[in-house]
Amino acid sequence: MSKGKDDGTWDMVSHPSHYNQTDLECWDVYIDFLKHKNMPGHLAALWSNIFKYVWRCGDKEGKMVEDMQKVLEYAAKFIEVADRTSAKRVSL
Repeated sequence: MSKGKDDGTWDMVSHPSHYNQTDLECWDVYIDFLKHKNMPGHLAALWSNIFKYVWRCGDKEGKMVEDMQKVLEYAAKFIEVADRTSAKRVSL
């Protein structure tokens, strides 16, 4: 269910319209998803950003390409950090 205000305007801080395009809200989905993952906090933060930009892609006018560029940036950083984290675990 959309979490807009009764008068049809959106609370752009708590429930922005570009994260409420379905009955599910973006952060509720990724928080629930991450509960079932064994992912360190710093990787979960990067993953959450990837997820939110994929989720909202096309919902903010003129931002579709920018949103996907952000997905690629966060994905590259996720891979870089995950590789470093794995290397540290192996070397211990």
